[in-house]
Amino acid sequence: MSISLRLLCLFAFFVTGFEVKSEELTLQEVRTANFPNGSNSERLFKTDEGIYIVLNVDDSEQGRSFRQIWRGNLDGTMFRSLIELPIDLSNPSGLGNIARKNFIQLGSRVVFTVDRELYALNLGNKQVQQLLQLPASPDMESGIRQLTKVGNAVFFVAGADSSPQLWKSSGTEESTVLVQNLPTGDEFFNGGPGNLFAYKNKLYFTHDDGVVGGEPWVSDGTPEGTKLFLDIDPDTVSCGQPCSSNVKNFSNLDGMLVFDTAAAFNAGRSEFWISDGTVENTQPFFSLDGAGGQVYLPFGSSLLVASGSDFNLNELWQVATTTEGSSRVIQLYPTNSVINQLFLEQAVLFNGKGYFGFVTPDASTFDNVSYDIWETDGTTSGTGIVVSRIKPSSASSISATGLLSFSGGVVFSEQTCRGGMMESICSNEVKLFDGSVVSSLISFSNNQNVFLSTESMLTTEDSLFLLVSINGALKLFSTATSPPID
Repeated sequence: MSISLRLLCLFAFFVTGFEVKSEELTLQEVRTANFPNGSNSERLFKTDEGIYIVLNVDDSEQGRSFRQIWRGNLDGTMFRSLIELPIDLSNPSGLGNIARKNFIQLGSRVVFTVDRELYALNLGNKQVQQLLQLPASPDMESGIRQLTKVGNAVFFVAGADSSPQLWKSSGTEESTVLVQNLPTGDEFFNGGPGNLFAYKNKLYFTHDDGVVGGEPWVSDGTPEGTKLFLDIDPDTVSCGQPCSSNVKNFSNLDGMLVFDTAAAFNAGRSEFWISDGTVENTQPFFSLDGAGGQVYLPFGSSLLVASGSDFNLNELWQVATTTEGSSRVIQLYPTNSVINQLFLEQAVLFNGKGYFGFVTPDASTFDNVSYDIWETDGTTSGTGIVVSRIKPSSASSISATGLLSFSGGVVFSEQTCRGGMMESICSNEVKLFDGSVVSSLISFSNNQNVFLSTESMLTTEDSLFLLVSINGALKLFSTATSPPID
């Protein structure tokens, strides 16, 4: 690191309270992203063509609130505001946040949701069109969710939890239609469409129609092409109602559709099925004891699956498309160990290896006392803990979130808190594991009111982006080799 860059990092720490530490890879502030005062957002979005930021802005000086959509190139350059949209404060969903998975590009349009409303941004004329607005509902889950791209359209679930329905859109108002009015079975367990997954230009999902229970369904986007795919558990007696196969975790493995089930007849076992998209070529091929599928990572021609109870995943399996090709890789933790909870919704790949992590909470206080990040090459000898952090004695809890990967390594954020739940003071640090050592990319001190979440960070093939509010001021950082500087 040059002397001038060292002085710049030292100056940044004393003036702003954050410090860039890694000498090999640095996070620099993207200067073109001069967000307006009162900006509130900690979510980044990525499409095949760019990076987007959606801001909620409360401008107290001008007495108005509005939303801005920003776009930048994948290399970290040219971040600019595309459009400004007024916010109707009388609308309960007006200030709602946009989940990352509900932001999808369809050609020259970007489709996204804000609670009960679906919008499309035309990248050509920079205009936003409302495609759908649901009526207000007292139901907690009454919005638009689970946007899933299938070909040139996006499927989604819309409506109250008691009667959710399957919709689709190609990014225009006239193409936004109800696919089929599906009957809903068990309302308590949310029997509506779920687990949406694209395979061979069709949508596969789970649904409980009240007749056969919760089973896999398929849709080609037409009413007549939306139907039950397979009744895996046809029992209608022993469950007191139509039994459900409890399908979850659809995945594309070597061109085949793979999913696992927890049907009543399996007596606590997870059974894996494989399909080419036709009923006649859909069959079970492997089963595991306990709740498999909580680490579920396509790994070459197999899947990495953590198995065990819901709160203590203690075995790692490599599941191939045949029983003979599947095997236990390693016992992660002793069977009678303390509860180990997966702290990630996904595992990641880096340099041909898989990475996933756990936190271990205190059995009495449930404060996190340690976390581990595991590495595996699919073999017993090549699987082990590569990052392990125990809570300092002066801290009340320690946790890690946001495992991501890019060409530079595996990235995660660490939070260390001190004090009680109501008076907790936390410091945050973004760390990088490059395959051999852990280094710190950036750290934030206790008094900066910084909160890092999974959606605060985003990776492209070669870069990491971090969007964070520091004492109320929103800032964007990037590891891109030449982020623009004023």
